[in-house]
Amino acid sequence: MKPFLFPYTYISAPELATCGRFFKGLKVVQFSNKTMPTEMQRLFETELVEAVMPDPATSAAFETALMETENWAQTHRLGAVSYAKGYRDRTPFFNASSVSQIRQDIRRADQQAGSAGRDENEIMTAYILLYMAQAFDIQSQTVVQKLQQQATMEKALYAELKGDASLEHMDRGEDYSDPAQFMLLNRLKAWSRVWMAGSNSGDLYLTTRQAVIFLLQEHLLEGEDFIPAATVAALDTGARTANEQVQDLWSYCHRLTTTDPADIRESGLLDIFTPPLAPSAGLQLYLLPGIKPQQLFGRFVGRADVIGTSTADNADTINTVIGLIEPQGAEDEGDVSI
Repeated sequence: MKPFLFPYTYISAPELATCGRFFKGLKVVQFSNKTMPTEMQRLFETELVEAVMPDPATSAAFETALMETENWAQTHRLGAVSYAKGYRDRTPFFNASSVSQIRQDIRRADQQAGSAGRDENEIMTAYILLYMAQAFDIQSQTVVQKLQQQATMEKALYAELKGDASLEHMDRGEDYSDPAQFMLLNRLKAWSRVWMAGSNSGDLYLTTRQAVIFLLQEHLLEGEDFIPAATVAALDTGARTANEQVQDLWSYCHRLTTTDPADIRESGLLDIFTPPLAPSAGLQLYLLPGIKPQQLFGRFVGRADVIGTSTADNADTINTVIGLIEPQGAEDEGDVSI
């Protein structure tokens, strides 16, 4: 009973703690055992997070491709001079004909690799992009945490100098832009390609960013609905009935995915959960009736042949259910008990 996290491959401790108020864990796309982030290795070992990885051959190919990519970046990090060194015995980069040379190289490589080769290339490119986005997320979170700690220390020092304890909690309106929104559409396309290439299935696809919901809405076709199905209050994980509550929630999500779209409103499923007093403390479920996950994520892949060969759906899945959870803040830091 673990939902898929998308389109991200990294989850912080506060986010995981918040997700733990609703589910027994998460499924997260990873790439190979050698590239797992140190921050998440403990989570994988305790089964709080289930790593969804490719087969060993693809993992090995990814490691090779990643090494080649990093070597290429190292070679070209100094710009034109390094590029010229890497393009030895060819037309120099600053010559006007170099564009034609590069175009010819790409065309030749594309002709040598057939359709299957292109598919493998695209999937490997998707893995590389997701890995780089993951590294970016980890680094960005570290920077944001340091900025927040610095701001807190400055407030405390200012309050001490002024002798006014209320200043310690003064809101200076820091606005740290959400780095997870960087290249969000590219992330979603890459995640969708990786997901479509596997045999992944599930009753719920979970995200921790409102921007993902907005992006999905932008890609709906005319006549398609995006229904707020339920707002679920955080479950009391310490209660005796916690396991039953989690199972009931999962069963509810499964019923949403398998109920005929024509019967959704009459079924009463949309009236089961009442909004909590603090909406931000809950899980918001969205329903896409009549749209299978394969169809939803397939439109971000944009390849009919890939969509046609996917095995990503359960046979009884009719609708897609998307869950939105937002971390509750510093009080959840370090609490990853699920």
